[in-house]
Amino acid sequence: MPPADPDARSFLARNGMLAPCAADFVAAILAAGNIRHLEPGQPIQHASDGETGFWGLACGQGIYYPGLNSPGAATSMLALPGDWGGLAPLFGEPRMGDGVATVPTTLLWVPLHRARKLLADNPGWWQCIAWLMALWTRRAFLLMADLQVADSRARIAGVLLSLTDRRRFGNEGL
Repeated sequence: MPPADPDARSFLARNGMLAPCAADFVAAILAAGNIRHLEPGQPIQHASDGETGFWGLACGQGIYYPGLNSPGAATSMLALPGDWGGLAPLFGEPRMGDGVATVPTTLLWVPLHRARKLLADNPGWWQCIAWLMALWTRRAFLLMADLQVADSRARIAGVLLSLTDRRRFGNEGL
């Protein structure tokens, strides 16, 4: 059963990618967002979506696959509780992937116009947005490295760790 709206916000404040960000940024982003409940197969985002929003996943799971110039591509990333994504349009870039809920999923959807207003009023908060982007970049680089491991068993283990974001700065994610 998906969490109630206050529970979803509370979870996102304490867990995952947003947790180390400044408390005032976290409170403002959580207040700016709308809770969405998705059923399996419903889209989280579409590649090339423009002025829509970004999201934090409170419960459930999403899969991502390249949506631009990659027809028939396989899953490229998993989104798990505590993940935030869909941030590229904040930088004027199109989304590169499609995202779909794989199980009943609850997320907080932050409309871009609200986020831009918060960031214009608090320019120091861009550092928090950069942090969220850096976490996805790190996850993607680890996945690329794992895909190049010669030993198939080690490659599979590494890919699973990377896809589920169980590799952190140390071993605390293991």
